[in-house]
Amino acid sequence: MARSGLRFGGLHRLLTAQSAVAALTVASRLAPLGRGYALPHQALRWVDLGTLLVWPPVNVAVSYGLLRWTQRGARTPRSVGLLFLGGTYLLAAGYGNHAVTNYLHACLRDAVPVPDTADEGDATPSPVGGAGGRGTVLERVREIVVFHDERLSHLLFFTGSACVDLALVLAQAAHPRRGAYTAGDFSLVWANAAVIAAGLCLNSALTGARTLTPATAVVAAAGLGAWLRGWLRGQTVPVAMYLGLAYGMATAGMAGMALASALRAGRRPGPARPAENGGTGSAEPPAERHGAPCGTGAAGRVVGT
Repeated sequence: MARSGLRFGGLHRLLTAQSAVAALTVASRLAPLGRGYALPHQALRWVDLGTLLVWPPVNVAVSYGLLRWTQRGARTPRSVGLLFLGGTYLLAAGYGNHAVTNYLHACLRDAVPVPDTADEGDATPSPVGGAGGRGTVLERVREIVVFHDERLSHLLFFTGSACVDLALVLAQAAHPRRGAYTAGDFSLVWANAAVIAAGLCLNSALTGARTLTPATAVVAAAGLGAWLRGWLRGQTVPVAMYLGLAYGMATAGMAGMALASALRAGRRPGPARPAENGGTGSAEPPAERHGAPCGTGAAGRVVGT
């Protein structure tokens, strides 16, 4: 860090925009308006409308801006472009799948009681017509919706997000900058990385997304590795540093949360299912995971992928 001031003003505007999107996404899920209904027949919540039509294009636009910033008009390996496009598709598929099934899950939670021994986070649909089925068509539908909401949508979303960010790391490694970071550059990169790490940890805590930790660890290793490689060669790779720091802090935070949860579970007497959560076997109350009861307009917390 040779001097004060900023070398990468355009980059910091993009990183600040990404932090703002992360904060606004959380705010939209927790605000009273986000928990309301966008249509009179209550088939669509505002939070789901944002998940479908607002946050995906904004996220992708910022990521594309970061990709263009790293390239500086140079050609990037075709594999990096394909990784970015594939990640964008998976990210959009995860957004769309979750927006629909999360609300359906809330509706079916009211219609179909959860067995005392059920753990929705591990729900896997039984074969159609098989001996493992739960008897009624509605119960079967509920199993399928829970699988899409709790497992498949999370897998698609976090895998896609990791692919997009991994493509940014590889693009930055292919097009490093010369010279040292300034103190201002370093501070702003760290600050924005901390915001993203906090958002990832919050999302993991409130959704119980088990696919988040492996995805973040892969991007963290790639980003930190590219940063170390650049430092040894006297190169500046701010995007790789940013993603390595963000995902590295998130991985450490989620590992700490997992350890704390395991220690609490080991000290808890009796069955693991907390009675206050309505017998779901989940660590979060249903209102925090899936929003208001279906069609009631009640103000439940909505936190999703």
